[in-house]
Formats: sequence, structure tokens, C-alpha cells
Amino acid sequence: MGLVRLQVDRIQYNETQTGAYILFLKHVSTNKTIPIVIGGIEAHSIAISMEEGIKPRRPLTHDLMKNLMELYNIQLNKVIIDNFEEGIFYAKLITIQNGKMLSIDSRTSDAIALAVRFDSPIFCKSEILDETGIESDAPSIIEKDIADEEELMEVIQQALDTITEDINKPTGELSEIEKLSKELFGKINAIVTKSDIQKLLQAAIDEEQYEKAAKLKRYLELM
Repeated sequence: MGLVRLQVDRIQYNETQTGAYILFLKHVSTNKTIPIVIGGIEAHSIAISMEEGIKPRRPLTHDLMKNLMELYNIQLNKVIIDNFEEGIFYAKLITIQNGKMLSIDSRTSDAIALAVRFDSPIFCKSEILDETGIESDAPSIIEKDIADEEELMEVIQQALDTITEDINKPTGELSEIEKLSKELFGKINAIVTKSDIQKLLQAAIDEEQYEKAAKLKRYLELM
């Protein structure tokens, strides 16, 4: 069978596995989506690279990899998810250096994190999509019902209540309240984008819900 093209659809907190996230890759021509469980570091790396105007103070691991590849004139031509075995997805980086093509084995999460940085296409074997794909027409947070939005506001309030000035330092150096704050912010950022929060903020202002708007504005400043 041939290859089918995918695109990053969304990243969602995994409620059943602590510290894990689900990366959804959607087939560009249908509603079929592949869910892939990834770690928090990789989820953050993928999410932050897709947010316009957000740049870490220091290069993340995948930024460093991209910088090194470009330094040695290595371009990422495409990513191929070429195997699924015992619940694990396997991927290849197809690179080009000085006209020579090379296939490099990679964890799927790392491959996607590099693909979004290089703006490279993502493919998988069609039989993998047939085996693991699910029908998905999930709306954004803005299109969900009010109960979901109220739940989001509760988590935002909890995050704001526990926020400290430096939740980005290494986990081992965090206090218990800082760990809670970091976990809450990670959960929110995995569910909604900055654009989603901005839309909620504008809606709150239009409806004259100023207390809610103030919370959303403060959260936007911290994103």
C-alpha cells in the first residue's frame, strides 16, 4: 500500500496516564485521525513550535537539533510513520544532505517535533491509518458546550491561584504548589491554543463579563 499525508490536528492531555499527552494526526482528505500517546516534554515542544510569536528564551532540544541539521546542510524532506507494533508507532526522518537522501530511525514524537519546525510533510502507510485511525470531527474549545467552557475557567482559576513567578525552572527544584501550577498550566495549554483564549476573552468583553475577562487576560499574559 501507499502513503497518506497527515497533519497535526491537536494535542490533548491524557486523563488516564499521568504526565502523558495525546497527539492527534489527521488525514488531510478525511476525518480519520491517528491518536499517539507522547510525553509532556515532546507535547510542549510540538505545541510551542506551532504558536506564532512564541519563542523560548533558550533553544529547546528540537530547536537545537534543527539548528545543527541546518549548520551541516541537512534538510528534513519528510517524516514517514512506517510501522505500528504492540501499540507503538515507529517513524523515519527522510533527510537530504548535498543531494544525498538518508533515512533515519526516530521516535514518532521527535519526528513530528522536527517536522513542524522544518514545515516538512508528514506521511504514514495507508494500512497504519486503516488500523489505528478513528473518525474525528472534534470541535475547538470555542465550539464546545458551555459546561466545557465552565470547566476550563475553573482550571484557569486554579492555575492563577497557584501561579508563582518561575514555574519554568527544573521540576526537581519546584515546591509542591509550583508543581501543581505547572501541571495545571500544562493541562490548559494542551487543550486550548492562545487563539482560543483570545476568542474567549473577546466574547467575555462583548458580554460584559469583566471578571471572567480579567482572568482570561491574566492567563494570556502568562502563556
